[in-house]
Amino acid sequence: MPTVKESAELAGAIEEILESGRGAVLATVIEITGSAYRRQGAKLVIGSDGDFRGMISGGCLEPEVARAASRVFKTGQAVTEVFDLTEDAIWGLRLGCGGVVRVLLEPIGRDPVWERWLSALKNGERAVRAVVCEPDPEPESLGRWLFVAPGESPAGPLAQEALGQEVIPAAREILGRPLPLSRVYTSGNARVFLDVNRPPLEIVVFGAGMDAVPVVRLALSLGFSVNVVDPRPSLNRPERFPGARTTISHPTEFPEKVAMAAGSYALIMNHQLDRDGAGIRYALESGALYVGVLGPRPRFRKLMDELADEGFRPDAGARDRIHNPVGLDIGAEGPEQIAVSILAEILAVHNGFGGGFLAARSGGIHEMCRTR
Repeated sequence: MPTVKESAELAGAIEEILESGRGAVLATVIEITGSAYRRQGAKLVIGSDGDFRGMISGGCLEPEVARAASRVFKTGQAVTEVFDLTEDAIWGLRLGCGGVVRVLLEPIGRDPVWERWLSALKNGERAVRAVVCEPDPEPESLGRWLFVAPGESPAGPLAQEALGQEVIPAAREILGRPLPLSRVYTSGNARVFLDVNRPPLEIVVFGAGMDAVPVVRLALSLGFSVNVVDPRPSLNRPERFPGARTTISHPTEFPEKVAMAAGSYALIMNHQLDRDGAGIRYALESGALYVGVLGPRPRFRKLMDELADEGFRPDAGARDRIHNPVGLDIGAEGPEQIAVSILAEILAVHNGFGGGFLAARSGGIHEMCRTR
């Protein structure tokens, strides 16, 4: 699936192409057999002048997909194309990827439903675009789609059809999951691609010390939403954390000042026991999925003992959400490397992967290896 940052950039590219008066075709990876560089949901937008933006492979497929889009520009109808990346099977380029990639290409309109989908991409909203990728029985239904978002009525050409009415509950069910993933929905001989757009992962960093600066910078570059919480205005300044929210708050003010949604991620790095303990407690009580606590195990045990003395004893499920020592075991030294270790662990937890060596895995690198 595309990252939040990729999706926002793609939406901007689509708007730029359309505003220039050029036509646009959206290419979406809907199915992969074997190995491939990207997963389902990866996207590419092609302008009528042949210019393209986005990434659906390591660079080998994009020019060919752009050429295949010429058929869509001529007919105005969606098509599916299959690209075989097995060695020597594709134009003699000896790519050797060993996979087969199925791509849906469809013309992008300027109607309100398309605009709503682009808005969801740009703003990182949780939504699903359900698009027919294998029609039955009407070939012309290929590319018909609908848009589903929480709290909104489904919209789009497919919404009024029987297939659409069947798909809508499946789309809503996916949206209700902690980690919604794109997939193909099958109804008889018809297949519908449920293209999921996820909001940015929210990280609340408790502590604005020197080592928080590279963590916040890297998190923002990955497309995460970051809120830095610290009571010291001399450290917790917007110019020190450009692109992040900065919340000046003492622990007693957390409920009023620190909005922390269930499912967010917390990083505790105050280097001060009282503030760290308060951050752990507030994050767990707020329903954070992940609470990373910087520091060695003896210090963490002291924190938890002090919280227990105050009457706060998280159950086993809550304790399982705490990660200490924080980060992946990569031998990190210094703030920048430690930031890489921490953000890598957060990504692994968020995506449901174990965070080990890819070389040690027996299956494909994109096969789900759920840890929760």
